[in-house]
Amino acid sequence: MLIIQKKMFNFALTKTYQLLLRNLLIITLLTINSFSSAQPQDVMLPIMSSWSIGDHFDFTIDRYTHEVVHSQVIQDKHLTFHSQMRILDASEKSYTILWMYDYDWSAFEGQLSPKYFDNLRKFSKVEIIYKTDQYGTYEQLLNADEINSQFTDMYENLIASLPDTVDMKDVRALAELTNMQHMMSNEEYVEQTFLKDVFLVHYLLGVVLDPKIKNTYVQSFPSLGGQTVFGNAELEVVHINPEQFFCVIEENVTLSEEDSQRFVSSYLQKVGGAQAVQKLNKWDFDIRDQHEFQLFYYPGIPKKITTKRTIAISDSKEFSERTDTTVIQLRIPQE
Repeated sequence: MLIIQKKMFNFALTKTYQLLLRNLLIITLLTINSFSSAQPQDVMLPIMSSWSIGDHFDFTIDRYTHEVVHSQVIQDKHLTFHSQMRILDASEKSYTILWMYDYDWSAFEGQLSPKYFDNLRKFSKVEIIYKTDQYGTYEQLLNADEINSQFTDMYENLIASLPDTVDMKDVRALAELTNMQHMMSNEEYVEQTFLKDVFLVHYLLGVVLDPKIKNTYVQSFPSLGGQTVFGNAELEVVHINPEQFFCVIEENVTLSEEDSQRFVSSYLQKVGGAQAVQKLNKWDFDIRDQHEFQLFYYPGIPKKITTKRTIAISDSKEFSERTDTTVIQLRIPQE
């Protein structure tokens, strides 16, 4: 495991410092995409889509967040919702797919007053239309403008519902929502905000693997800051059942210490200046991704996906760790 090692420093433990560490965990989680556009290639086990117009697959999605700052549990949350993937069009060269789900606004729970958080949740239904190639590999979001318009309507409705005098926590949350609204004009932002589960379902489609070997390669991760972060990855087929066209694949990735430092330093330079960057250089980082894919490689649909990102930040006196886990399970109709 690659860990960024920096010199330790003496720093009084304060609530402000703990908040800075916690925010840095969240920044790293949200702004470095967990999935790369570059995929490993080999031979023997093809993972390909074989879908028809009207096919639909229902999923249950569970999200877990566990966060510790200085041995104190700050968050321990579990959210469950449902999603459906429906094939709108199929040809020899591509698929057009509708993904319907409830958007997760839980990050704002506790930040907004209950009345306004409930109003926000009224706009949770999201429909995503996108295109893949003939193998099921994700290619393009087709309705970014519609998603942007829906989000703008939600934002304007929320603003209109606020009284002349609001709590400070509402003001802070609204400032974050305002920033999100501005970012919605960026299609890359829309993809990374709303398509995380889509990327998971399509992640291995179009890949051909040799089940007898462990694949090692360099993985590239796009970030919202426009930089690319690289990681050392290992991927292997740990189980295969040809009779059921079923396999289990595991991938473990450790993000490059140099790239992670460059990315976080660049971000802090923008929001916190040179002083924040100086503190960054005295912290240790450990960023890891773990994925398990249980797949029906024909017709190219997951039975269960478990993915986990762990971010640990520490110095000589402080330790903060956040683990975000997503579990996507195929809902198989009862006979």
